[in-house]
Amino acid sequence: MVPAMSDEEFDEAVGVALESIPERLASKIDNVAVFVEDVYTPEPWEDPETTLLGLYEGIPLTERGEAPGRCPTASRSTRSRF
Repeated sequence: MVPAMSDEEFDEAVGVALESIPERLASKIDNVAVFVEDVYTPEPWEDPETTLLGLYEGIPLTERGEAPGRCPTASRSTRSRF
């Protein structure tokens, strides 16, 4: 069983995780937004019991061009599923 965390503890853990990304990798990350959400609602095609620890939404770098004005990709973490 995963221990419960307060919202503040969870937000702090996300910050620590982001800060611990090695510089060699962090220097390659560009135009990415990270969101923390309270609740994740599975999509209609997903199992309703889906346990979500994180979600990347976007087009993989290997599949997108260098189009000007491209929108940022998003990474989401959900408090309620931890």
